[in-house]
Amino acid sequence: MPIIEIEVITPDGAVPRATMASELANRLGEVFGTPAGQTWVRLRTTSSSHYAENDAPVENDMLPVFVTVLKARQPDKASMADESARIASAIADVCDVTQERVHVLYQPDAAGRIAFGGQLDTA
Repeated sequence: MPIIEIEVITPDGAVPRATMASELANRLGEVFGTPAGQTWVRLRTTSSSHYAENDAPVENDMLPVFVTVLKARQPDKASMADESARIASAIADVCDVTQERVHVLYQPDAAGRIAFGGQLDTA
């Protein structure tokens, strides 16, 4: 049940290709080893004019991609390190950025805190 939120910081006026969300979902489904329909991706973009880093200009070739991962249970630290590298690699490929520009944040375990269709998932 991974739910992945991806925010791509884009040069002003740039629009991602129409297939990008499905490409990301398919690649991340491979990373997580989930069956069809079990990895959900929400993709959004933020214009570079709405992004900044303190005391440093950010050139278009350095714009980041932020990724938030929500899963029923987080993997252990060793597995998380491997998984986050595979997530960053897959997203970098699809978004045509370097892996170093992809930043992954794991949310706390979702089990017991998330409801699907109003039904609390306690697994």
